[in-house]
Amino acid sequence: MRFAILALSILFASTAWAAEDFGQSKVKRTFSEIDQNGDGQVSRTELRMNKFYFFYLRDTDRDKHLSFGETQLSKAAFSAADGDGDGKISGLEFFDARFTQFDAYDTNHDGVLTFEEFENFARLNMR
Repeated sequence: MRFAILALSILFASTAWAAEDFGQSKVKRTFSEIDQNGDGQVSRTELRMNKFYFFYLRDTDRDKHLSFGETQLSKAAFSAADGDGDGKISGLEFFDARFTQFDAYDTNHDGVLTFEEFENFARLNMR
């Protein structure tokens, strides 16, 4: 359960992740939690396995959509995920969103995420 809660928290982290105080130690802790086998890399499976639970966790009003306030995404990342432009991200939009896709993080396309790839993607998509 602990991994389910933290597996995608890099995507919607607390306000401490705002650009002005983006905490590398918090990123490292989150990366370590997602890296379930402790090999220093995050696999596609490790990132993907908790999407459903994470969506449910962030949907605090249980309306089956994420409002901008329920995320810590940048306005640009939120808008890109909101495919129909209704101001909220549905479950389908969430699962299709670039910020939940392994390949968006894996910039060198080697099939694993390094800490640097993980941190860089978070910096670009968080507010």
